[in-house]
Amino acid sequence: MRSLFALLSCLLFFFVHSPAQEWAPVGARWYYGTILWWPSPGTGYTTIEVIGETEINGIPVKVLEGACGCAQSPMYTYEEQGRVYLYVEALQEFRLYYDFNLSAGDTLLTFDDALLQEVPVLVESVTTLDWNGRNLNVQNIQYLEPGYHEWGEQIIEGIGSNRCLNFIYPACDPVGGYIRCYEDPDEGMLMLDNNVPSCTYTFTSAKEEDGGPAGWKIFPNPAGDEITVDFGQPAPHALHLRLLSQFGQALEERQLPPNTERAGWDVGGLPPGLYFIEVRMGWEIWGVKKIVKGR
Repeated sequence: MRSLFALLSCLLFFFVHSPAQEWAPVGARWYYGTILWWPSPGTGYTTIEVIGETEINGIPVKVLEGACGCAQSPMYTYEEQGRVYLYVEALQEFRLYYDFNLSAGDTLLTFDDALLQEVPVLVESVTTLDWNGRNLNVQNIQYLEPGYHEWGEQIIEGIGSNRCLNFIYPACDPVGGYIRCYEDPDEGMLMLDNNVPSCTYTFTSAKEEDGGPAGWKIFPNPAGDEITVDFGQPAPHALHLRLLSQFGQALEERQLPPNTERAGWDVGGLPPGLYFIEVRMGWEIWGVKKIVKGR
């Protein structure tokens, strides 16, 4: 009986104290989408990889090479009991970046190393993500500082922000996008964005007729009071459409559910001129087409 009790106690201890997802092991790689606005709209990807280890101020740190948005490279981080610290070169000191221990209702004071200021983040809820039988905590967050709402909505245990790993300037070109995949040297690849066909998907629209679902079209063109966007076949994923002015200003947006084959659009209120319809899948630009609005 004592042996059975001891065995159960060991199993319980292992279950409660089982190691969490290791932060930034050497060889780990993050794949992020990017959005390019100039000279032509398009999408691509970028990576951040842990290339080795070094020491700063007597602290062993991981060396991360690569960039997303305006993030500088290399970056130096270390983790201590679920809290990740980032070396801020301008201050020559480490600042708290993530805290994977937080629960719903807790507040994190993360650090924006671009503007050199603390940013309060509220953990609204905590969900889990299954990876190879291991449940990773996902902190669903809300930025409490104005202007940061578009910089990511989740912090994934052992992986980091679902936007760029490091904070970015939204005005960067290319703009840093959402995380697509995370690759662990031991656990393999974790696909985090099902809206793109691969971790390394790229697309550039050099002309307004390039890209998008094969054979997609807009008619009538020149347009009257209404146009039809026809994809030729049901789209496999949800699509995001934007009506743009000739200067690239967004005038109206539409969300289309998966399996949409065509959609009507009332343009009767637009003045005559040149416009564009942009089709996105997630953050990826599939294609851009020109329309002419008649009188």
